[in-house]
Amino acid sequence: MIALDENVLAWLRDSLGVQVGLYEYPSDEGSAAFSPSPVHEAVRAYRAGGGIYGYTYEVRYRVRPRDASGRMDAAAVLAALCAAVDARSFPEAPEGCAWLGHETTQRPGLFEEYDDGREVYRAVFRITYIELS
Repeated sequence: MIALDENVLAWLRDSLGVQVGLYEYPSDEGSAAFSPSPVHEAVRAYRAGGGIYGYTYEVRYRVRPRDASGRMDAAAVLAALCAAVDARSFPEAPEGCAWLGHETTQRPGLFEEYDDGREVYRAVFRITYIELS
């Protein structure tokens, strides 16, 4: 399998317009965390090498909304990312890889609430790619 995390992280940083960290939030609020699945699902593996794989990742956006408008703004950040994915936007493909699809598997929604008023919104995505042998 091909290492995709750095390519996807760079694309997210460009696409979201907020700070994005790998597995953790770069700041207390108004930033996102990118969590890739540790396993790439084998859709089809070829005996000669290579195959078609699914790469699932989630993006969590943590904010401290003051009112309903702030909550809508938080959801809109991830909704814009979903729109980019729906428009077939992809990260730069690493060498030896070609993208076959990019889809939103879970639309943005409230994921977690903290006692101090912070909230986390989450969306889940999947890239299908072919590993060229």
